[in-house]
Amino acid sequence: MARIAERPPIVIGVDLGNASCRMAPWRNVNSHSPTPDTMGFRSCPAVVARDHEEGGWLAGASALEIAYRDGVELFDHLKDGILQERGANARKTAVQRLLSKLKFDLQAECAARVIDAVLSVPYSYTLKQRRALRNACSLAGLPVAGLINEPEAAVLGYRIDEQIEEGSERILVFDAGATRCTASVVRLSKQGAYIDIELLSEAHAVTEEGEPVGGDRIDARLLEMFERGRLQIPPLPSPEAQAAGDQMDPVEYERWLRQQLRRVLREARHQLSGETSFEFSVPWAEESLGRLTRDHLERWASFDTEITAAIQMAVQGARDRDAPNGLRNDQIDRVLITGGLNRSPLIRRLVDHFPHVEPCEDGFEEYAVAYGAARCAAILTGRCEGVVFRPRETPAFGIRTGIDTFDKVIPENAPPGFKAKKVYTLPNRYADRMVLEVCQGFSRRFQDELSLGAKELPLQFPEGAGKGTYLEREIHVEMDLADTRLLVTVTDRTKGISQPVPDRLELEVR
Repeated sequence: MARIAERPPIVIGVDLGNASCRMAPWRNVNSHSPTPDTMGFRSCPAVVARDHEEGGWLAGASALEIAYRDGVELFDHLKDGILQERGANARKTAVQRLLSKLKFDLQAECAARVIDAVLSVPYSYTLKQRRALRNACSLAGLPVAGLINEPEAAVLGYRIDEQIEEGSERILVFDAGATRCTASVVRLSKQGAYIDIELLSEAHAVTEEGEPVGGDRIDARLLEMFERGRLQIPPLPSPEAQAAGDQMDPVEYERWLRQQLRRVLREARHQLSGETSFEFSVPWAEESLGRLTRDHLERWASFDTEITAAIQMAVQGARDRDAPNGLRNDQIDRVLITGGLNRSPLIRRLVDHFPHVEPCEDGFEEYAVAYGAARCAAILTGRCEGVVFRPRETPAFGIRTGIDTFDKVIPENAPPGFKAKKVYTLPNRYADRMVLEVCQGFSRRFQDELSLGAKELPLQFPEGAGKGTYLEREIHVEMDLADTRLLVTVTDRTKGISQPVPDRLELEVR
């Protein structure tokens, strides 16, 4: 009997979201079809349950089925909470279990072994979060070729570099997900086979109370309207009104009802991406139908103002040599949309006024980041010929030089132990002290969350210098990246200072 030939091993991309985790195998496509179909891509709820009574772990949809029971510990929003102090080790184990399940399912479907993976992460992920994610992958048996920031993965997923010959483009990446809506402006530069994707600005949609806007916030608004009796959905029965033969505990039954309500609201919201109204059955009143319309969403769960403000903040905050004061909408070359919430026309319409919104079919916006990560894995492992690209995996470090800018001293992707030095001149600076603020990040735009700390440093004076003396300060800044610590040495080498005394700072990187 002839032996069946084994399929060659594959590389994959992983998009670990707060609501869903998606995996995509690398699959090249024809040049006339810029986005692949989503067949073979895997997705499951990013939820893991630990059953303390019966023991064991469940991941994905099976975890949701037992989430209402007593003795079950539920882990969700794993992307944001991977380093939460409460239950940190258990959450890392939950991420490992989820990745193990998806890897197993994908290998079974593709009948091939996964030998390399690239995972997408937000730009805001700290070094500690990136390392924790790598460790979880290692425990899950998932070899990691690298990490890629989500907007970079979106650009690769839509294969924008193949649509331009040479030069650069400014691209708005609008990601509408379960927990937040993020607008990022990046610059794609291409020279021959080399491509580079640089972050220019990023902004998140938030409510007046400072809460992030996303699918969860919309579902919370719909749930509130349901409780007020504004939605055409049968009311929930009381826990005591359950069927006589049902042995479920009343408390567990109430939790089950709330879980089912959230599920049907979320599914109905997804269905409204292609319909103006949707009727559905509910498990607590099978003889009745619920109904949700786009009018309900627009009237009670619309966040147009907050999302539009985030998009404009990202566009106007993007600065480069040609636009030092920020960009205008007509200076954005194209718009990419990612995230499951972008299936809704109520969300997508907020970017329709830009000159060019990249089309996508068959729900590709949900898998664009995962497929871009898979393409990055193919590039890094030599499976994608004709493209040279390296993602910005670790942030740059530098000092704040203006109201909203910081200057990079240590570049992105610097290894531990990397040292760098820059010299700054401060003309006619007679002041006896200066404030040094150290930052980290992927963009030159300064934001408060990028600051690692500020310190007031005394300045020395040459012998005989007075208030009328013209001084051209020469400040030497040296940085040494040592694992999770950043060592900064500042020396005033102004002409005439015979024995400069260096100031040293030791900061914890994020």
